[in-house]
This record gives sequence, structure tokens and C-alpha cells, in this order.
Amino acid sequence: KMDNKDIKVSVVCLTFNHEKYIKQSIDSILSQKTDFDFEIIINDDASTDGTVDIIKSYQEKYPDIIKPVFHEENQFSKNEGYINEPVGKAKGEYIAFACGDDYWCDDQKLQIQYDFMESHKDIKICFHNVKTYFEKTKKFEDYYYPWKALSWPFKGAGYYSQSELIALGNIIDGSIMIHRSDYIPQIDCTAEDFYFTLSMAIQGPGWCIDRTMVVYRYT
Repeated sequence: KMDNKDIKVSVVCLTFNHEKYIKQSIDSILSQKTDFDFEIIINDDASTDGTVDIIKSYQEKYPDIIKPVFHEENQFSKNEGYINEPVGKAKGEYIAFACGDDYWCDDQKLQIQYDFMESHKDIKICFHNVKTYFEKTKKFEDYYYPWKALSWPFKGAGYYSQSELIALGNIIDGSIMIHRSDYIPQIDCTAEDFYFTLSMAIQGPGWCIDRTMVVYRYT
């Protein structure tokens, strides 16, 4: 049985009506090869399809890893900070994020980001490259947010100052970031990616790793 003290990374997975995709998302996290323990806190925002049943089946199979948070009312529609509860339950020294309709495409993702943060104590947020999968055309593209392709202030891998992180805004999607849990902001709206980026920028700089480790699903 896993001791909470041994958990180094808490993965917070946000999901709503992702019945078609949630298995792939959870499996991609469970497939991570790490030399440390991690937990997966799955926050379901009152799904009305079969998402909850799928999550419960994974919880039964991996009770020490899968820790669901089930909402009876949809928090997103109420414009409330639905991310606060799962983040508040995190036991890890670091918090990583996942979305129930995206998936991780590199089984080294957590280990790479964890190792980087451990060896760069000045960095507050670490993120990486991502590719987009277009559900309608079943095609991949090597950029993120197609409507902003090549037009945002994204300079690729390397160091990002606080002002550069702020300029990026919500381009840094939750699924590609990891940050230290010693500072957890309270997000009182639904734009969690944007405000988490701003909150981390206030604390210090970030770093982008030149490796594609997440697939963002565009539906």
C-alpha cells in the first residue's frame, strides 16, 4: 500500500462527459515509468454520460493511485473554481495536470519534468511541446491551438521570464505543466490554465522542455 508521504507528484485530471476518451487519458498516465510514487486525482464535473462509471472501475482496480472527486452539480457552468477541490487534496511535492479528453504520448513525461524541477529550484513551472489531434479529420499537427498557430509569443524550448509567461497567457495548457505544490493559488473562475500561469509567473520563472509529450484533442 502506498504511503502518502511517498507521493512525489499528484496528477490532477479534469473531466466532463469524456466517456469516449477517458480510458485513453487514464491509461496514458498509468503507463508512466517513474522511480517515485504518484497519485491521480480525477475531478469529474458532474458528467451525464458513462464517464463516472469508467472512473469508478479504474478506482476499484487501482485504489492506491486513482482518487476521484465527483461533483453532483456542474461547477464549470456556475463559473466556480472547480479545480480548487482536487488540487487541495494533492499530496505530492509537485502537481501535474491532465484533461480527460487529451492523453500523454510519452511514458517518460512525469520523470523528465520531475527530474528537471528537482535540479532547477528557481523554476516554478515546467512545460513542454504538444501536438494537436483533430478529432473530425483524424489528423495530427505539430502545434497547439490551431487558431493561434505561429502567432503567439512562444519562442520554443528554454527559459521563460515572468513577463514572458504572462504574455503567453492561456497558451500553456494544463496538460503540459507541472509546478511545485508549496504554492497553490485558489482559482475562483473556470479559466484555470490562464490564472494558474499568471499565479506561477508571480512566484518565478518557467522552463519549456523541447519534447512533445502530450496530445491535445481538438473536437
